Amino acid sequence: MYPYAHFQNTLLDADSLVIAYDVERGEPRGARSRKADLQTLGLACVDCSLCVQVCPTGIDIREGLQVECIGCAACIDALRRA
Repeated sequence: MYPYAHFQNTLLDADSLVIAYDVERGEPRGARSRKADLQTLGLACVDCSLCVQVCPTGIDIREGLQVECIGCAACIDALRRA
């Protein structure tokens, strides 16, 4: 396997695309109905764990940038399709 993840943090600069969880948008987490207004409830992440289920490396993006992340953005695609 290509060891990209072990040195990817040395390749980052101000213009790099980083797949990351936005704490300001995602917290607090909690259940909601599909008809609920997210702005009223103040929720964005409903803690469904779809992002973790589709990740090829099995990481939780909500725990911050991790060395195992390969930058495939499958976590983001899963949430858009939900």
